[in-house]
Amino acid sequence: MHEPIETHAVRARRAISIAALLVVFGCPAATAADAIHKCRGADGSLHYQDEPCAPGTALPTPIIATAPEYEAPSEPALPAHSGMDAARTDVPQPRPPRAPPAPLFRCERYDGQEQYVTADPQPRRYQVPLWTVVGEAGAVGSAYTWVEDRCAPMTGREQCAHLAARRGEIATRRRTAFREELARLDDELARVRADLAAHCGG
Repeated sequence: MHEPIETHAVRARRAISIAALLVVFGCPAATAADAIHKCRGADGSLHYQDEPCAPGTALPTPIIATAPEYEAPSEPALPAHSGMDAARTDVPQPRPPRAPPAPLFRCERYDGQEQYVTADPQPRRYQVPLWTVVGEAGAVGSAYTWVEDRCAPMTGREQCAHLAARRGEIATRRRTAFREELARLDDELARVRADLAAHCGG
């Protein structure tokens, strides 16, 4: 004889609650001891209960899938570093400043008759009659004295401008130079071009 309808309803609610907990919390699949049974009552109604159905009233029981285990997303692998203070090779390094060319001096002849450029830091010296300096030939007779040119060092910009001008002068001179002079001009032109490339940007 079947139990009262109220008892079946209570069991059904309890079975449904167990099924819901299994789904929500991902519990393992039910064992034989705590399985849920789907039964048909004497009045034709369906009941879910945690006890086996009466003979001839059992129906196929729904399968409650086990919820998959949660897996935390993996952290992306960080690139290996040799150290935060390691020098980076992919960053363009500043170009070192160009070394200044060899010192040059702009000079003026002692009497103001000539100007020239030289690499010799010692001014040219001359022995001249004393009267050419003091301006009184009769007073000093035939005495001589030493004089020297006046020289001053050139700035880097002045030297580069001089080298560029000298390059043009040599190129013009080569067009009409004799064969014996060409070798000397070519040697000087090579030195001037090397200085311009190394110290003046070409």
